[in-house]
Amino acid sequence: MLVLRREGIGLVKLLIADRDENERVGINWLVSSYSIPYEKVFLTGTTLETIQILEKEMPEVVCIELDMFQSDAWQELTFALNRYARYCIVMTAEATFDRALQALELHAYSFWLKPILPDEIKRILQHCFKQAEQNHSPYPVQGPSSKTLSYRTLFIEGEAPDPNAYYILLLQTENTKDISLL
Repeated sequence: MLVLRREGIGLVKLLIADRDENERVGINWLVSSYSIPYEKVFLTGTTLETIQILEKEMPEVVCIELDMFQSDAWQELTFALNRYARYCIVMTAEATFDRALQALELHAYSFWLKPILPDEIKRILQHCFKQAEQNHSPYPVQGPSSKTLSYRTLFIEGEAPDPNAYYILLLQTENTKDISLL
C-alpha cells in the first residue's frame, strides 16, 4: 500500500484490481512516479479481496480487470462497485462486445484495452482524482431546501409550500429485493 499526503487535499483512495501482479505494481508505480496524489492505493489480485476492500475502504476510484471476475461473482461485484466506488475504470485483454457490455453495466468511466499506454493511465487517473477531490463527500447530502414542494404545489398555482409541514416520499420498486438499497 502506498500512502501519500499533501496539505489541503481530501482523502481520495484508489483500488487497482488485476490478476497479474506485474500489471498491479506497474500501475501503482505510474501513480507514484507521476505524483498523482491518491492518499491510499490498494492492490488486489482476487475477486474476494477486491470486494472486501470495496466494502471496507470505499475507494473513490477503482481500476478493475474484467477478466478476473467469473460469472458467479459478477452480481456481487456490480453491486459493490455501484454502491461504494465513484469512478470505475475497466481493463481487459479481450476486445469483445461482451467486455464492452460489462463496462457499460458497471457505468465505467474509461475502458482500457491492454496493453495500456502510460500517458492514458496518467490522464484518466489524474482526471478521476480531480473529480473525486472536488466531490469528496462519499454520499451526496442535501440540506433542507427553501423551495420544498408539496403535492398541492404541483397542481395549484400560487400555492406556497408550508414551512412547518412534514413531507413523505413513497416509492414502489419493480423488485422488492431493491428496498434494502433504498
